[in-house]
Amino acid sequence: MNTDTATNFSDVLLPRLQALLEFSVSSDFSDFYRLKYSVKRVMTVSSYEDFARLPLLEKSELLARPWRERLFMPEEKILMFAVSSGTTGGGPFVIPRAEYEYELTLENVVQPALLAKLGVKRVMTLLAPHSMLNFKVIKFGIPGTQLVAGDIKNADLAAALAGELGVDGLITVPGALERFLDARQRLNPPSPPLKWVSLGGEGLSKAKYAYLRARLPGAHFTFRYGAAEFGAGRFYRCPHLEEPSLFHPLPATHIFEILREDGKTCLDGEKGELVHTDLTLPKALPFIRYRTGDEATLEHVPCPCGNPMTLRLSGRAGFDTFKYAGVAIKAELMEEALSRLVDFVKLDFRLHVYEEAVGGKPQPRLELELIPVKAIPAGPKAAEMQEKLAGILQDLLYLAPSKTLSSLVKDGAFGPLRVKLVGSFPEQQGKPRKIISHI
Repeated sequence: MNTDTATNFSDVLLPRLQALLEFSVSSDFSDFYRLKYSVKRVMTVSSYEDFARLPLLEKSELLARPWRERLFMPEEKILMFAVSSGTTGGGPFVIPRAEYEYELTLENVVQPALLAKLGVKRVMTLLAPHSMLNFKVIKFGIPGTQLVAGDIKNADLAAALAGELGVDGLITVPGALERFLDARQRLNPPSPPLKWVSLGGEGLSKAKYAYLRARLPGAHFTFRYGAAEFGAGRFYRCPHLEEPSLFHPLPATHIFEILREDGKTCLDGEKGELVHTDLTLPKALPFIRYRTGDEATLEHVPCPCGNPMTLRLSGRAGFDTFKYAGVAIKAELMEEALSRLVDFVKLDFRLHVYEEAVGGKPQPRLELELIPVKAIPAGPKAAEMQEKLAGILQDLLYLAPSKTLSSLVKDGAFGPLRVKLVGSFPEQQGKPRKIISHI
């Protein structure tokens, strides 16, 4: 394999890939891939070039058919259903599963040996009710610990319950952790300290991690990456990976590719979309060259742990990055700027991108919604703070390597930033969309 190319494809994986293709096109229960590939025979793949000729799989194609029509085995063999939240459009996405694959989850995500070393006794799951990880942990447990089911929609209740029971471990996502910590701060007496926190790590910026880390200085943080479509345990972290967005691929379980917008394979270190092929069999629903919607880069740099590849996640395509007017507006850049103002506003935000006519030409305008640390009643004082924050953030926000938003405003490329202070953000299903386009 050419290590200049952003994929882990190798000749070692060919037998498993061939078995997956044979299973998919010869199924008596679904003709999905036979129709997609327009073949009635087993395809032979002997190189990455052969594999890359297979068309990409879109979520919309699967959503267009009821789950029973995309089932590749008898219905009585289904043991569970994973559900994607539908954040990316199209509504809830039901994924039938015929295997638990819990050992992968237990070893690489829950890490019972680490919990025992840290002395963690009670773990709370603060996840969406339909989360497959939530289901697995509650059903099968974690050796040596007691489990508590938290309510991700009710941070005050979760924090009170954690305090009453002495919860010292938490499995959650960044946004829910921040709400939990705010609620815990309001408790009297305060909760005992957390020893271990497992966070969904896709797109978690350095600034957001530093902020959460500062609020939990004594906790050990573990990061995970998974999805309803391909589960958890496909990627893992070793002790040498410090940034929360870095992961190693598990060998021989899947093929992943980093692709450009035109479908061509990225070069090593080039950012693109993560495309996933699950090589495990049997499958209730095979995913072959599936577009995950996650942006990532792949680096072929040997790690001291022995793994030759590192995956760097950059967030959700269209959620955490918006490209316009020759610049990339990124959630990570906004969080980096806001991290300088955490005494005044919370690190969470919603950035709205508009266009307005200026001199007969469309000009982009950014409106930033922020939550103040201390509530400010509407009026002159709030208006003054909004204006000051807008000026400061324009100077702190770099939309290009040498261009702040202030300089782009002076050049006439952007309209002045507007800041709006709000009490809270409306609930969003699934992963929160932080950058919202109105163009």
